[in-house]
Amino acid sequence: MHSQRGSLSAFVAGLGMLFISLVGFSFDSGHLVAEYARLADVAGNAARAGAQQVTAIRSNDAQVDRAEARRIALKVLRREGVTGTVKVSDTVVAVSVTHFVKFETLQLVGLSGKRFSLTRSASPQVGR
Repeated sequence: MHSQRGSLSAFVAGLGMLFISLVGFSFDSGHLVAEYARLADVAGNAARAGAQQVTAIRSNDAQVDRAEARRIALKVLRREGVTGTVKVSDTVVAVSVTHFVKFETLQLVGLSGKRFSLTRSASPQVGR
């Protein structure tokens, strides 16, 4: 009977570590999803703001003013504290951002964070 002495303590300690890991995963993954959603909103807003820089509307040959669209989209990114790239054609403004989200609790198990990239684009809709 003495050979199993302390086995319950090891089991409880193992369950405790598992529970802390699950809480950490939930916390950090929730933070990751929230940050992804925030950056998707920022990139989308920047693309839409850039796509509003339209010229030649009255001549029925609407095109995006490339220089102004790029300037405005980058201004939106800077205002939100985000860095990214902006690509502009005559009809589309595309904004790409890359961001690293640092894990808080999962660092205890050796995971530092997650890097992700996303792109959002917008086109002007004239006459609708």
